[in-house]
Amino acid sequence: MELYKDWVRNSLIGKKVHFMADCIIKLDVIGIVIGTEMSGSEIIYKVDTGSRVLRIGENTTKLCVELL
Repeated sequence: MELYKDWVRNSLIGKKVHFMADCIIKLDVIGIVIGTEMSGSEIIYKVDTGSRVLRIGENTTKLCVELL
């Protein structure tokens, strides 16, 4: 059995994902999750969009995730 945060982190690695958020700066990103890291208790996803690698935090306001 593994910890919940570890399971969530590992379940998205290698998957094509659509991240959207409606916060101060609108976020609409499609890419492959190539890794994760922890910042305190927050999961940070490293997402390869094809042209750059973005870091998206799970605590982003109104963050939505769709597996593609």
